[in-house]
Amino acid sequence: VTNGSFRLNVNLPSTIENTYLIVDMSGKTVQQGTITSENQKIDVSKLTPGNYAIKLSNGQVIKWLKN
Repeated sequence: VTNGSFRLNVNLPSTIENTYLIVDMSGKTVQQGTITSENQKIDVSKLTPGNYAIKLSNGQVIKWLKN
């Protein structure tokens, strides 16, 4: 995470609506949205520092730390 944004590089089928959820370590959804490109920039500047996971609509989960 740099300058309050998260660059997400994904290879998802374009024939369906692809979504993401950002959850904190308690499992609470703190942000969600639609993935519109293979190189999506997600603004996470409003999230407090801590550990998060981003869950993609294809079932993939990426864990990351916001400083």
